[in-house]
Amino acid sequence: SLLEDATTTSSLRLCWDDKELFTVQALATGAAPEFEELQVRTACDGRALIDLRLQALPLVDEPADVLNLLLALPWLPDNDLATHVRNRLMEDLLVDLCDIEGSESEHDCATEIDEAGGERPMVRRKT
Repeated sequence: SLLEDATTTSSLRLCWDDKELFTVQALATGAAPEFEELQVRTACDGRALIDLRLQALPLVDEPADVLNLLLALPWLPDNDLATHVRNRLMEDLLVDLCDIEGSESEHDCATEIDEAGGERPMVRRKT
């Protein structure tokens, strides 16, 4: 059938305050939901979404909620390819947030040598 050979592409880039919040490039060949070929490339900047949340959406609790809000806007069509795109963006954001949390916690655990020659934390952990 004609749909089995169809190729669908989608591309989206969203910026705020000169920061790229996320980008997506997707290509699907074949009929949904069982695509013959599916390529989805995403990049999501967790720090930029955190900044957007703090500056423009202070009542929103998490950066993932900001991304959900942005993806609810009608930039992407309501189809199976867009569902894959949304899922991959959320996955990319969660990985980025884990990396951010990991780098901050490594910084929190950094030590310095005190006068007595022993190690002590440079920054106290927030409790």
